[in-house]
Amino acid sequence: MAAFVASEPAEPAKAGSPGEPGWLKSVLPAACPSEADAAELKASINETMGGCILDLYRSATSNIHADWSVMSAHMVWPMRASG
Repeated sequence: MAAFVASEPAEPAKAGSPGEPGWLKSVLPAACPSEADAAELKASINETMGGCILDLYRSATSNIHADWSVMSAHMVWPMRASG
């Protein structure tokens, strides 16, 4: 995240590839509906934004499907129609 915040936006012709910090800084503003929105986005890419993104990622449940097999063992499945 520090590399992303510190990077300079890549030039469109040399945007690189996804995963490179400068690539994302050139793609995000281009997706904004207006120049004003793009300017606001560019100004908000800072350490606070990076910290918020990392906090969000770290708060996610690791494996939301981990208990599905336990739950499905106790479920009553409807009978299939013969046919």
